[in-house]
This record gives sequence, structure tokens and C-alpha cells, in this order.
Amino acid sequence: QLSLPFNVHPLPFTGKENELVNVYNAVDVYVTPSLQENLPNTIMEAMACGIPCVGFDTGGVAEMIDHLHNGYVARYKSTEDFAEGIYRIATDPEYNLLSQQARRKVIANYSEGHIAKKYIEVYNKVTESRMSYHSGQNNALH
Repeated sequence: QLSLPFNVHPLPFTGKENELVNVYNAVDVYVTPSLQENLPNTIMEAMACGIPCVGFDTGGVAEMIDHLHNGYVARYKSTEDFAEGIYRIATDPEYNLLSQQARRKVIANYSEGHIAKKYIEVYNKVTESRMSYHSGQNNALH
């Protein structure tokens, strides 16, 4: 059994939102050791609770975590850098600022309202381009 300099508490799976919020709020740092990720919901969920995150520079992780601003993005496959990231975030004297910036990032970029606004912008662009295309075709026919 590996001896760690901190307490580790294994948790059972839960899909219940209120339980997830309690778990995220009980931790200081959210760590995702995955080497293949797209846009992990777990990082969004942790950051929404104000928890700075540590992950490898893969997929959408670096898009979500702003290095040393709201978390730590470790060099891909570098366990030393990953461990350094956990240590730096956990001991950062500006931890409260990291926490606030994590929450702000999620609200600004991943909230339901923001995502809905982005979809509306895309739909408007598509319909505008279709309308101008069809308008151009109609003018060409006359």
C-alpha cells in the first residue's frame, strides 16, 4: 500500500447533483490524470464550485484550465510536472483568487445562458447565409 503525505478518501459513484456539489466543495484541488480528454464535464463542474483544477495538456483540458490562473496544465505525460501542479495549486498563497477565477471562467464560457447565446449566433449566421444565397439565386433567375 502506497503511503501518501495527505488523506485519500475513495468515494462511490454518484450521479446526484447535490452529492456531486458536496464532494467538489470538500476538496481543495480537482485532479484529472487522463491522457485523452475532449471537454471534460468534471473540470467544468469542479470549476463551477470554485475548485482549481490540474490536468495534462491534452484535448480540451488546456482550453478549460488557464495555466496558473485558475489551475495548472501539466506537460503531456510528465508525471513530475503533474505532481508539481498539484503541489503548486494546493499551496498557492493566492488560492482564493485561483478559486474565484475558476468559477468566473465557467460562468463566462460554459453557463447555459452563454452556450444558448452561442447557438443562437450560429443559427443566425446559417440562416443569414442561406437567405443571401437564395436571394442571389432568385436574382440570377430574373
